Amino acid sequence: MKKLLLALAPALPFMAYAQDVKTDSITTSLKEVVVTADTQIETSQKVILHPTKLEKRHSTNGYTLFANMNLPDFTVNPTDQTISTITGRDVKILINGVEVSPDELGTLTASEITQIDYQRNPGGRWAGCGAVINFITEQYDYGGNVYLSADKGLARQYGDYTGMANYKRNAVTLTFTVNGKWENSSVLNSAENAAIFSDGTLYQSITPQEASARSNSQYFKFKFSHAAKNHTLDLSALFKRNATPRNLMTDVMTYSGLYNFPSNVERNSRDRGVLPALGLKYNLFMPGGHTLMITSEVSHGHTNYNSIRTETGFDPIANNAVENNLKAGGSISYFKSLPHELSLGVSVDEFYNYFHDVYTGSFDSKQTLTNNHAMLMLNVDQNLPIGLSYYVSAGLTDLYSTIGDYNDNQISPMAYYGATYAVNQKHVFSLNGNYVHSIYNPSFKNDAVIRTSFFEATMGNPELKQLKAFQNVVGYNGHAGHFGFSFTYDFLKYFGNTTNRYFADGNIMYHQLVNDGNFCYNKLIFGISANLLGNKLRLKGNVSYSINRFNSDYRPTKSNDWREALSASYMFGDWQIKGEYVSPYKFMDYEGTKVRFPAQYGLSINWQHGDWAAECCIDNFLDRRLCTRTDADYGVYHSLAHSLSDMKGRNISVSLTYILPYGKKTDRERVETDTKINSAILRPF
Repeated sequence: MKKLLLALAPALPFMAYAQDVKTDSITTSLKEVVVTADTQIETSQKVILHPTKLEKRHSTNGYTLFANMNLPDFTVNPTDQTISTITGRDVKILINGVEVSPDELGTLTASEITQIDYQRNPGGRWAGCGAVINFITEQYDYGGNVYLSADKGLARQYGDYTGMANYKRNAVTLTFTVNGKWENSSVLNSAENAAIFSDGTLYQSITPQEASARSNSQYFKFKFSHAAKNHTLDLSALFKRNATPRNLMTDVMTYSGLYNFPSNVERNSRDRGVLPALGLKYNLFMPGGHTLMITSEVSHGHTNYNSIRTETGFDPIANNAVENNLKAGGSISYFKSLPHELSLGVSVDEFYNYFHDVYTGSFDSKQTLTNNHAMLMLNVDQNLPIGLSYYVSAGLTDLYSTIGDYNDNQISPMAYYGATYAVNQKHVFSLNGNYVHSIYNPSFKNDAVIRTSFFEATMGNPELKQLKAFQNVVGYNGHAGHFGFSFTYDFLKYFGNTTNRYFADGNIMYHQLVNDGNFCYNKLIFGISANLLGNKLRLKGNVSYSINRFNSDYRPTKSNDWREALSASYMFGDWQIKGEYVSPYKFMDYEGTKVRFPAQYGLSINWQHGDWAAECCIDNFLDRRLCTRTDADYGVYHSLAHSLSDMKGRNISVSLTYILPYGKKTDRERVETDTKINSAILRPF
């Protein structure tokens, strides 16, 4: 859900580069830090991290460096270019105080990073995020880096290739990034389904015979940056393309009950899409504690989707869709720093999304959906001399939607709040909460109906409403000697939950997304890390227990879930050996669907010397495919499904990275790839 929420009010700590933070034994600013002992210092505003030479030596980019720092309250996946908190919440990534995309951190050379600051409890512009992480780098008079990497799967067939080159001269930086991916995968899905009609129950048994998919994507991005003492300016232009030229599934169906016969089913689909986009980010720091921030973005996506389903004894079902979508938006934020470290701010945001879909094939239809999302937020935050900081951001959001002749205007309140208390430089307590409204899935905000089989259909819902959420996260973080600790309590409740609904009309079973019931969980998470044997041995583990409840008018569900994860790495010379293990666990999502995952494990060996780095990974070597079990009961429709996927199964992969730095460094003042294309197409499978 947090990916759908837009952080609104003004940014505070990371933009105030000249603001000093005083602790008991150090004096630090974001321009320069003098450290007497610890590489991790807790304050009420942020956590200050100083990467060691050992950690940098065994890291290629920002993701691998953050992973090697072995923090108990974060989960890092350098391959997927993701960082999340221990509670699973997304984080915002900054480089020298400017928000960046995942590919920019993935190509940021670890040797350039001098300091990492992060907020566990961010407010202002990043209210609602799990954390904000700011990577501070060395500066150049001129020069830059060339970054090349290749990742190749051997047991599972895929390739991921990235190239980046940047050039810096004084305040100007030019960056060009290119990425290409391809993948061949297969997922075998078996299921036992039961559909209840007025004149009887139809039982469907699915036995998979064949499944294969091929996909590829390309990504190009150019970025111009200008950073001075009183402003920063980023201009970017990107183009991305993705395609799935083949997605084939062949199954044997056996029907009993209402009908009794076997059949063979083949489903084949393909899609392709392109999206060019432009972006602007501008920050102006004025005398007297005034800060102005402006962001803007515009993109245009085009998607073609085709599918056909054939089943013995029935006419083929073809679904074709062509979509054009336009996305444009921007925000203006202003804040003022006052005496006693008090800051006030205001932010105004406006985002427009337009989708035009044309469906042909077994049925013809046209759909036009527009969303206007406007937000106004006020912010106040303060850092008190007793080691306590707090923030409150509150305002209104207005979502105006139009689909055909149907108009919907939803005005809702929003609020974010939090506080952090630093006992000393080693121990801190925090509270972070919000009451928000998320936007709906645009794929279901329509009145289209498409057939998916001779007895099934998927139906849009033009009356789909926003989902309301209330959340509080209370945490403790600390470190003592070579050990780090994290304890978190996370409470979340969804009101007017967005969930799947099945209902029968005649001899057709319809599937629709509706607002129904409430979902809540209470989650306890404990994490611990240890750096031993001269910090060469890194151990980390966490355990979570979640109490989940889904209160629905027609299918209440509950589940209590455990999950454990362990990792260990050892760094010596030019080498690093790392092992990871996640125990089997079950998971109930906010729709009340229960999913069981098997154990996942892996071993990697990394070598790094000079400008070269190589890594070999072996994952899940005892299991060719990852088997997940899904149990969903929708009253009139029940499904018990097993999915065998090679995407997280047995794999051996090899990666190679080359980094060529050039230029002259100076001490002047500092101032995944995502290839998914936004789409509202209603798809049968």
